[in-house]
Amino acid sequence: MGAACAKQPLWTRRSSRCRQDHCVIVTARVDAVDLSDSKADGDVITVSPGAWAAFVRGLRSGDFGP
Repeated sequence: MGAACAKQPLWTRRSSRCRQDHCVIVTARVDAVDLSDSKADGDVITVSPGAWAAFVRGLRSGDFGP
């Protein structure tokens, strides 16, 4: 797989809980997951697909709840 292919998004999702058009945008690629704010141009947090999957599992299981 070429480097250009690894940079292509597999999918992009925008949060359903936006406030005044401030939304979290998640873009998954083969080698990374990018998190950004719809209002902050260029500010991106990049994590590995494994770290993102662990975070989502933790959310679903209530690990981050009160």
